[in-house]
Amino acid sequence: MSYVGAAGLVLVVLAVAMPWAARAFLPRGIWTFLVAALGVWLVVIYTAPGVGVIHHLPVFSTNFVGRARSVVWLLVAALAAIGLEVILRRRPEAPVAEDVRRLRFRYAASVTGAIALFGVLIFWQARRIAGGDPARRAERVGQLDREVLIGLAFLAVAAGAVALAWWSGGRPGRLWGGVRVGAAAILPVLAAVQALTLTVPYLPRVGKETFYPITETHRYLREHLGHERFAGTWTAMYAGADSQLQLRALSGHQFVHERFAELVQGLPTEQFGSPTWLDNPARADVATSPVLDRLGVRYFVTSPSDRVFGRRTPPQSGGSPITVVPGTPALPHFIVEEPLRAVVITPVGPLPPRTPDATVEVVLKDPDGREVARSQRLARAMGAGKAFEVPVVGEDIPVGTELTVDFNTTGFGGPLSAEGTFGRVAVGTVTSTGDGLRLVRSSPAVVYERLNAAPRIRWASDAIVQPDGPSRVDLETSGTLRADQVVLDTPGPHTDGAPADLRIDEDGTDKIEVSVSAKGAGYLVIADAIQGQFKATVDGEPADLVPADHGLAAVAVPAGEHLVRVQYAAPYDNLGGWVSMLMVIALVVVVVAGRVRDRRRSASEGIGDARRARL
Repeated sequence: MSYVGAAGLVLVVLAVAMPWAARAFLPRGIWTFLVAALGVWLVVIYTAPGVGVIHHLPVFSTNFVGRARSVVWLLVAALAAIGLEVILRRRPEAPVAEDVRRLRFRYAASVTGAIALFGVLIFWQARRIAGGDPARRAERVGQLDREVLIGLAFLAVAAGAVALAWWSGGRPGRLWGGVRVGAAAILPVLAAVQALTLTVPYLPRVGKETFYPITETHRYLREHLGHERFAGTWTAMYAGADSQLQLRALSGHQFVHERFAELVQGLPTEQFGSPTWLDNPARADVATSPVLDRLGVRYFVTSPSDRVFGRRTPPQSGGSPITVVPGTPALPHFIVEEPLRAVVITPVGPLPPRTPDATVEVVLKDPDGREVARSQRLARAMGAGKAFEVPVVGEDIPVGTELTVDFNTTGFGGPLSAEGTFGRVAVGTVTSTGDGLRLVRSSPAVVYERLNAAPRIRWASDAIVQPDGPSRVDLETSGTLRADQVVLDTPGPHTDGAPADLRIDEDGTDKIEVSVSAKGAGYLVIADAIQGQFKATVDGEPADLVPADHGLAAVAVPAGEHLVRVQYAAPYDNLGGWVSMLMVIALVVVVVAGRVRDRRRSASEGIGDARRARL
């Protein structure tokens, strides 16, 4: 969010409109630089031509140019500080030529008028946008008008304080000096009060535990994920929130290594909403892709509102609508024919009113009345005539078991009805198709275990060389590679086709350490995007970290007992650290040299004064 308060705006206008006053105390060229830089950045960020040009340049092509707003507001803050300094330094001035005075007045009036006109245009555009929704036009336009009136009130007070400080600065005497300082002191207070009116509504008013709440899904992944990773859809797992629990995710918002991104893009459909936004869609062909196997994705997480993966048997309708709850005349039942993943009903309208957290609960019982599965789903996405799937953890229920279905609801303002058959609610199912997935959790998110996923840190006893990049990606997506095979760009040390035992001693984001007990030579494969950024050692000796599986990395390890360490290495041998250290030294030298120079100058001036006194 971009924000500048009324006090800051008035001070910026003052600094820009009165360059002669600012240049009186600023080093040469500073005022020109600040104003020109602010103008350039405003054009770049807030105009279509500017964004269109800059977006194709290096750095900005992979990063939203709007993030440079921080530079704009740094320049604005600097100009506001200059404006405050202008009014604090105001003293009675020597008369200036009439033509100079008139030119200054015209320039200041032009700058002020141009900024005021720009504000009017922004207000007009904001009113037009606010009125775009006819249903909420009056509400939104009214809110905009109220906020603008409040802002104008702050603006009037700020302008008055600046005018008083400026006027009193032109009069001699301690009294007027105090008036000037008091008027200027109003400005930071005004800025703080207005800032609070904006920020307070955004401050959290709930417990910290609700910021990124830990759900049963997070707990399950934390207990079962180990050294592997999961992939989550946007509707199920908020990107980045998993980092709090140190859960390794494929999806997220980050810069992605080019070759790793090419491997990920081997998945069906587009995976990147932007160059830095990796979001896996809730599709069965994505969840079962061999690419995820190679990436060590053990779990795939979707929302209960997403389609459950599997074979659908729709409800057998044809009868009259039946009340699901309360007062179901007879519990529906069905026979399990394949591993069960979801129960399906078709609600009929009109649907009863419901709260945002309204739920539908399903309880499955066997012929002896024992509960074999229970699950629930939020009813937000429920629609009349649309299949409503409730995922259940039921793949362990033996095929041939006859189940009865008991429904319960919460948050509904009336009875829920669905299509019926033979006097019962018509129930459909979603079942497994032998797709290599296993539904292991159904609420609050749906978690599928990927049964064919290779370990993220694994041993490859066989190497395949494929120098062509697209052909490597095709090979990774083919599903023909075994977990103990690795695809290399170029030939490397030979492999013996023998297994190895791995013990992962450390698995962090900057360092991985693995003890290897190999019966023959092979490769330790790490399914992370660490090409070109990490260095490897084997038993403390430098080793090559070679590209593997196109976007991953591997280390050749001979037979025997070995310790393999892979660790992040700062680029250019930590050149950035050396440059930072040199800059600190340079700053210290500049400060010390300045102090020495000032002392010598003071001493020299003191000697001169003493000589003049003797004369």
